[in-house]
Amino acid sequence: MLKLKADELKVLNILQSAQSATPLKKIKELTGLSERRIKEVIETLIFNHDIAIVARRGKAHGYYIAKSREELEIGLKEFKQQIRTSELRLRKLMSIEF
Repeated sequence: MLKLKADELKVLNILQSAQSATPLKKIKELTGLSERRIKEVIETLIFNHDIAIVARRGKAHGYYIAKSREELEIGLKEFKQQIRTSELRLRKLMSIEF
């Protein structure tokens, strides 16, 4: 059984009971936690408790727990694209001369 802190349990319960991706604003509304704290909790759940939480972007955006390898791969595809975009932005910013 997982030993979770109160904030972790709040976020996990919302994501486990959701039928689809849950937007950050909805998690904030339901938990009373700040957006920053929710993101910290999600990172903790992933890194410390091996819970496969991924995010969906676009119209049906939000966080969800992948329940299959296929769902995980969909979330990873979007995450990888975000990383590529961030890398491009980083390279561009580093190339700006003053």
